[in-house]
Amino acid sequence: MSVVESKRRGIDDHVSDLEEAYPETQRLLPRDPVDRAVVRALALAVVVDIQPFQNSGTLNAIETLTGPTEKQAWAKRWIEKGFEALERKLEGVHGRFCFGDRVTIADVCLAPQL
Repeated sequence: MSVVESKRRGIDDHVSDLEEAYPETQRLLPRDPVDRAVVRALALAVVVDIQPFQNSGTLNAIETLTGPTEKQAWAKRWIEKGFEALERKLEGVHGRFCFGDRVTIADVCLAPQL
């Protein structure tokens, strides 16, 4: 199983758990399959392309290879690239939130990165 597939399954598992535990709340993944795929892609853009570069384990490994000064520059570069790519994906689908005007799993994934 690829890392992306593993992350997608993790997102789906967490969403299912939340929606079962709190059935009276709004859904974090839309019911429409096309919309659901878009929201998953947005969430994955965060958890695969941005979040890993903020982990201490990743940063420690980079510091070992490059030194402390280069580590920060390296992390900044790749986090910015991840946000730039996410902004392009948000074009045409965002509203008040990542996908329209309701909170989805994409927003849940994005909030801790800001």
